[in-house]
Amino acid sequence: MAYGQAALSARGPGAALNFPVERVQESLRALALGGGAGAAGSPVLALKSRHSKRKRRKKSEIAAAVAAAAAAANGAASGRSKSKSAAAAE
Repeated sequence: MAYGQAALSARGPGAALNFPVERVQESLRALALGGGAGAAGSPVLALKSRHSKRKRRKKSEIAAAVAAAAAAANGAASGRSKSKSAAAAE
């Protein structure tokens, strides 16, 4: 069905489909994409994101995760150095 949706969106009703055109158009309407170009952008890109198994994170989310990991690593490293200096003082 995903192939049919993409083919119909990209090539129009003349595309070779695995399902009847009416059924593919109905599935596109269910996705709120219509039979042609969607108002929100390319229907092919919308279908690709809908059927994608891998979900991409935004760059801001990745940067926040990296900063949190670095802060945690710095906190753990400073905790180890404090415990070493306390053990040396005893």
